[in-house]
Order: sequence, then structure tokens, then C-alpha cells
Amino acid sequence: MPAYCKICDCELTKDSIATSWQCSHTFHKLCLNEWIKLESRFCPICGTEMRE
Repeated sequence: MPAYCKICDCELTKDSIATSWQCSHTFHKLCLNEWIKLESRFCPICGTEMRE
């Protein structure tokens, strides 16, 4: 079963650059950077706060 970035809803592939939140949810690195910058410091799936 393919994994999807929950920010952009596109498939995460072995060739796509992905990064994990501290809660282990995985997103495209660019999507996560934009999410943090524009939206929130909280995981869009479970609400875990990003620690510095």
C-alpha cells in the first residue's frame, strides 16, 4: 500500500524527498517546511508539537 503525504496528498516514493515529524508521520520535505512556515508547528495528523 503506497504512503501519501498528508499535506499535499501525493504519493511518497523512494525517489521523493521525505522527512519524518517527531511523531514518525512522514511528509515531503518541502511540504513540511511550508506547513511549519505558513500554518503550524503541530503535526497535521496527530497534533504533536515540533520541538526545536
